[in-house]
Amino acid sequence: MARRPESNVPLVDRVIRAFSPEMGARRARARLSTVRFDAAREILEERRYDGASAGRRTDGWVRTGSGANAEVGAGLVRLRNASRDLTRNNPWAGKALDVITNYVVGQGIEPEIMLPSRVRSKRLADAWQRWAGKTECDADGMHNMAGLQALAMRAVAESGEVLIRRRQRLFSDGLTVPLQLQVLEGDFLDQHKTGKNGGNQILQGIEFGPTGKREAYWLFGSHPGESGIGIVKSYESRRIPAEDIIHVYRMDRPGQVRGVPWGHRVLLKLKDLEDANDNYLLRQKIAACFTMIVYGDDDSGAANQSAIPDTVEPGGVLSLPGGKEAKFATPPGVEGFGEFSNDQLYAIASGYGITFEALTGKLKGVNFLSGRIGQMEMAKNVTRWQAGMFVPRFCDGVMGWFALAADLMGIANSHELSVQWVLPTRDMLDPQKEFKIEKDKIRSGKPLFDSLRGMGYTNPEQTLRRKQVENELLDELGLVLDVDPRHMSAAGNAVTAPVVAINGADSGADDEDDEDAAS
Repeated sequence: MARRPESNVPLVDRVIRAFSPEMGARRARARLSTVRFDAAREILEERRYDGASAGRRTDGWVRTGSGANAEVGAGLVRLRNASRDLTRNNPWAGKALDVITNYVVGQGIEPEIMLPSRVRSKRLADAWQRWAGKTECDADGMHNMAGLQALAMRAVAESGEVLIRRRQRLFSDGLTVPLQLQVLEGDFLDQHKTGKNGGNQILQGIEFGPTGKREAYWLFGSHPGESGIGIVKSYESRRIPAEDIIHVYRMDRPGQVRGVPWGHRVLLKLKDLEDANDNYLLRQKIAACFTMIVYGDDDSGAANQSAIPDTVEPGGVLSLPGGKEAKFATPPGVEGFGEFSNDQLYAIASGYGITFEALTGKLKGVNFLSGRIGQMEMAKNVTRWQAGMFVPRFCDGVMGWFALAADLMGIANSHELSVQWVLPTRDMLDPQKEFKIEKDKIRSGKPLFDSLRGMGYTNPEQTLRRKQVENELLDELGLVLDVDPRHMSAAGNAVTAPVVAINGADSGADDEDDEDAAS
């Protein structure tokens, strides 16, 4: 290894080395390490991520390492208020919420209730229909279960979250089961309630136990925003046990305890587009009012001036005094405004997770293939919202409460209950083509379970068992339907092969049914 030129060694190091060679060697090694570190740092800076760079291009880019709850807590109230204001006044924001609610909930997510006994299954299903099919389930007495689902889902998309509170009733109230549901906006959660409560930790109104389990929610007695309309506001929040609350929201980051409005990415775009539309409309109004300019000297007198009309009507003939000339103005246009508006609406639709066509209703240039591709992409979002958020939290949570209340009434044993939720069917662009494609896929090896899941059945095995029960009932009643492939072919011809009835493997269930029927 070549020695460094003596002239490159600082004078102080040469003096130290002359009196203490050992100390001089240590200083030389330290200086060499510093040179190597500086060289390595230069290489790393050359290979760094552009998004992590600091310079002129990123001067105004605020990049923080805040946790999910710190970010949500700082802006939740303003985001929620902005989203609600746009929903009230902006047609695109309101339409986005309608689309999300219609696709996720539709006419309602219905349960298929199954117990080991067919009689008890029917008994519990009938009780659910009496309770959920009417307004019995609503503490306000306004909605049935489908209405509550739509109300809750719209609140989640608009405000970021919704609370469902269990209201236990008395047997003397005369309800099918002693239970009602109260839908509350996220404003009821005490946003500023944060700190210790014994061994528990309260974060933004939600109390967590030592293991991280939700123990309670701190709720106001009335909506904090209901002021000036005669409602007494409650500024003190009360502790409500977690088993009486269902908290539905979309978790975008791990550990996030509160939800944010789904349009938070595009709220500014919605507002800007609304302002741009208003300005464009006002400009066109002004341009339409500015129609005619009269030129000429004024020496002809006031009599001739009065002959000049103040307005020009369609189909009218304009007659001017001598020496006067009329020139009509050309209203200014706004070039490219339609294209600009569409670009903004594409971004807004993407921000909500829906398609441009669903948001705007514009179907120009959409054919079967492009429409199906767009629908498939949106269907993935809808499936994720249903299977990952709404069904396990709202639907399963409500059914758990209902089953416990049914236990109190002696209707069923909740520990034996099995439920499959039937999701809203999705309209097909071309049912004849799409059904044929799906059938060909199954014949080519696609599992039937996968196909059933694609149609909205969350538990294909239970779906087939339900079909088995249906076939047994048809055979028992001696009914032959032309849509039953066991008896009729797709061409409408009778199937002559013998039909083997399946009575089920659980013979004990039949005995249990007979006992239930006898009782």
